[in-house]
Amino acid sequence: MIRNHTKFALLPLALLLCTYVSAYGFPVTPECDLQIDPDRYIVEFQMPNYTIETDEDDGFGEGKEDDCGLYDMIVMEANWDGLDIPGYPQLPFMSLHLILPDDAENVSVTFLPNETTFDNLSYPIIPAKKGSFYDAETELLVPQDEECENSEYYVYGATSEYPDGFFRNFYTISDIYMLHGSKGVTLSIFPFAYYPHWNEMEVLLSGTFEIEFDGSDVHRKIQAQRDDNTVLTMATQLFFDSFNDEYLPDDPPYRGDYVIVASHNYMADALQPYVDYKFCQGYDVEVVYLDEIGGIGNPEEIKNLIHSTSFGEPDFVLLIGSIDDIPPYSGEDSMSDPYSDDGYHDYIGRWIVPTYRITALYHLVNIIDKTIETERQYAGMATKVALFSGVDDSCARSRWFYNDMKRIGDKVLNPLNITYTLCDGRLSTSNFYRMKTIMESDNQHLFVYSGHGSYSGIGNPFSAGGDVLSINTTAPFPMGFGFACSLGSYGYDGNAFAMQWVRSEYGGVTFYGASVTTMDCPDRYLSRHVFDTYRKIRESYANYPISIWLRNAEQSYYRSSPGPIRGHQVMKYNLIGDPTLHMRGLNMGCSQYISRKHSIVKDGSEHQTLRTDIIDIAGNTILSIRGDIDTYSLNVRLNAYEGVFIIKRYNINGNVEIEKIIM
Repeated sequence: MIRNHTKFALLPLALLLCTYVSAYGFPVTPECDLQIDPDRYIVEFQMPNYTIETDEDDGFGEGKEDDCGLYDMIVMEANWDGLDIPGYPQLPFMSLHLILPDDAENVSVTFLPNETTFDNLSYPIIPAKKGSFYDAETELLVPQDEECENSEYYVYGATSEYPDGFFRNFYTISDIYMLHGSKGVTLSIFPFAYYPHWNEMEVLLSGTFEIEFDGSDVHRKIQAQRDDNTVLTMATQLFFDSFNDEYLPDDPPYRGDYVIVASHNYMADALQPYVDYKFCQGYDVEVVYLDEIGGIGNPEEIKNLIHSTSFGEPDFVLLIGSIDDIPPYSGEDSMSDPYSDDGYHDYIGRWIVPTYRITALYHLVNIIDKTIETERQYAGMATKVALFSGVDDSCARSRWFYNDMKRIGDKVLNPLNITYTLCDGRLSTSNFYRMKTIMESDNQHLFVYSGHGSYSGIGNPFSAGGDVLSINTTAPFPMGFGFACSLGSYGYDGNAFAMQWVRSEYGGVTFYGASVTTMDCPDRYLSRHVFDTYRKIRESYANYPISIWLRNAEQSYYRSSPGPIRGHQVMKYNLIGDPTLHMRGLNMGCSQYISRKHSIVKDGSEHQTLRTDIIDIAGNTILSIRGDIDTYSLNVRLNAYEGVFIIKRYNINGNVEIEKIIM
């Protein structure tokens, strides 16, 4: 039950603060101080610097090329969120996620504005973008005109859905929710109360929010979470702003229960080095083979198997197999019902490999090698990031793509002293070969793209599809992020861009992307939450698995402004890769599982290869790998390195006579 009590009498701020004695407090953001009493939170808000700019050029100092008219934009100094309901004004806001005692109920808010002002605008506030989409749940019809993107709900008269202003009360408070096994509530501060029929804003410059609740002492809840050094607690402390960033925990000695669901038991030998490696790191691992116990092709049965292992409820889940064998848990090729693995588990990733045995093993061992090498070599966290922005026929949208990436550089990477390259897709020098050069020039920790995308690959001007296989990165291999349409569209046949990226011998190690078509503004604000969470982790020197990082970012994005738009957005994005890959790497002495380059001699010529290479031979050709020699029945000589070698022997007609996998 939520009770909202709003008071507009301008009482002295000191009077309110003297009423209650806080046990402790800290600046939770540059704009907010958080004070914590046993039965309440007190938030002191101070508006950061902002400007109002008119959207009147194409980003290069030239006039707009479209007929959309002019809009005003609120430009924040802080890295804030923004309203992303298509056709509605893009109003900046910020949110605080607050943990509650287990028995908390009856949350109420008392709000005291200390100082407000009014801004008269020259033009309407720019609406959230992206084309025609009808959501039956909200009956929201967004613009049919993709150029100007007006909406019948974005009205500047008395018939406006918000005739008295958008967010005229300056805040919203969520219902109580459960997350990571704890109760929570989210306060979202909307300091710009926009009145479209007058084209003016009332701006909250400072104010105080008091969030009260019934229940036991919240201090005890916070302390219990700090004392409980488990996987779930790590996620809890990362998400809720009730914990000071300085106290984010290091990795627990026990890293959690890890369930691996593989489609076929022929993967067992190839998987064993990875299972042993994870056990060495401190995980308990259980592998389930669907062809042994059933469940192939049935999402509900697969989910039941995940939650009925010896662990009960595991901490992490990895799915390995083809899309036919392990389908998405839900969804279809639809913006309102996207392909998604969310229903299986919160902290989940996929390795998509074909059903055909030889090809599956080849890809699987390659992915395992890259994952282990990357995690071991990340130790201390790599510090190089590559940012790419795409282009659109609309100059305005091209500028938005660029600004999305520039914001990550300005607001996240620069404060962290992380070296990055920003490749502006609008420049004539930007193309696939420029992308390839940047990625190959140095070990890039992260690959981040904003722009157009599709099942087949990254859009203009890079046009990277199958070409991604020619990008020759080296360990530690980069984690990839694509804030664009369909780059992670795994619901078809498992060969979309994200899958090629992860399976490629020299591609990235993970990819986070959308399974269906996306919208500009939700992509923009989701990316901000992803990299705000990244900044929080880096500043605290904590070390988190990538799935905890991404899931907490998604929850922060959704809980800040819950609704179908953000709900669908979170469902669209999935992780292709190891959900337990640690952001700062792990170097725990598990060196026996590291893969290395091998020197191979064939017909007197030497070349370098990974242990995962397919080795083609003809007749009685002698093939050897430098090291101790073992001889097999194929007249093929292999060293004693542990690993998987796929041997193909061809007859005189050029057809494969024998295929053999040597472990």
